[in-house]
Amino acid sequence: MFTLPRIALLTLVLAASVVAVSLGESPGQAAYPGTNGDFVFDSDRLGDEQLFRIPATGGQATQLTFEERNYSAVWSPNGTRIAFVRETGSVTDIWVMNANGSGPVNLTQDARRDSFPTWSADGSTIAYGSREETGEFQIWTIAANGSGSPALLINAPGEDTTPAFSPDGSRIAYAHNDGANDDFEIYVADADGTDPMPVTDNDYFDLSPNWAPDGTRLVYDCTPTGVTNLCLAEADGSGEEQLTDDAMSNSSASWSPDGTLIAFESYRDQAENGGIYTIRPDGTDIQAVSENAEYEPDWQPLPGNPTGNPTASPTASPSPTASPSTSDLRQGDVNCDGEIDEADTTLLLGFVAGIINGEQAPPCLDLGDPVDEFGWGDLNCDDQVDAIDAMWVLLVRAGLDTPEPDDSECVALGVTI
Repeated sequence: MFTLPRIALLTLVLAASVVAVSLGESPGQAAYPGTNGDFVFDSDRLGDEQLFRIPATGGQATQLTFEERNYSAVWSPNGTRIAFVRETGSVTDIWVMNANGSGPVNLTQDARRDSFPTWSADGSTIAYGSREETGEFQIWTIAANGSGSPALLINAPGEDTTPAFSPDGSRIAYAHNDGANDDFEIYVADADGTDPMPVTDNDYFDLSPNWAPDGTRLVYDCTPTGVTNLCLAEADGSGEEQLTDDAMSNSSASWSPDGTLIAFESYRDQAENGGIYTIRPDGTDIQAVSENAEYEPDWQPLPGNPTGNPTASPTASPSPTASPSTSDLRQGDVNCDGEIDEADTTLLLGFVAGIINGEQAPPCLDLGDPVDEFGWGDLNCDDQVDAIDAMWVLLVRAGLDTPEPDDSECVALGVTI
């Protein structure tokens, strides 16, 4: 029996051989191109597993969920929404919520055990692994807005799970067991599930593929020594190599949107509580981000320079004022694009002028508890969306007002900095 060292385990029953295999709930995903935002991760530091987000540089984590068990969170391609698994008793469903934890919606609501969500490149569809009544996993899809019914995507002989759409949306990677052996291999197929091709072919478990943002390589969980570590391979199956080789588990890899780093869950420094670490794709420069029972990190893509083409601006003049930090962006980012800027002010003033209404608020947004028609944009929580709220955004943008721990507790996209 192969077991990842996680408290929460999901049992896969292989159809062709009566072998129970436990693997951690590690979703596959693509690193969508952009600049590097926050990590979303799950943690049982407070009891049941809940979801948190933390700056990629480390620091204070913000709790996003507070009920049931929640895990396997993955960012949408534009970094404004999060798909995740919520477990209620014996039922596991795929949910989505806003980046601040607001507006959670149950997408699947079926009798199967649904897990391992991944977003399509355009953000319209979520694929996931679903355990049938027979005990086998197959891959399904559902619209990310909750419309329609789940559709079976991959139903090959054996089992298929941990799907991951490619960054360009043309392909999907996943773990496949053909039923003849008690292991899983990484496969890549067209996005509609046709023309599957093996990426790996060995006698151990390969799971949870994660695409590089340029779509050329995959990082995934592998067990060549019986301990879970990270491996890399080209998407065509060539160039397979082991990225980590530790006595303690390394798993749940997530490529950074700029393509320079890979984040992962590791027990390298602690036998009981995992933490978030980063490593370069060449296997060097392992750094701890946080070591406080953090699992399954996924890296938020923010708008910015396309991945793999870093640009320098040696002649650019420095900004006269400091830009808001990642934490600051959680207050006043009305359109959820990772920036506090004139676009946020325009939305607020448009509401005040009657040009737009509350129903036309950005779909990614839910600022705090609804207050009549002022369910969004009321940054100072005075039950009004007005010029004061717009001015507050401009002050932060100009660096004249930086949120402190006790500032605007009632606001903040559902969080307090």
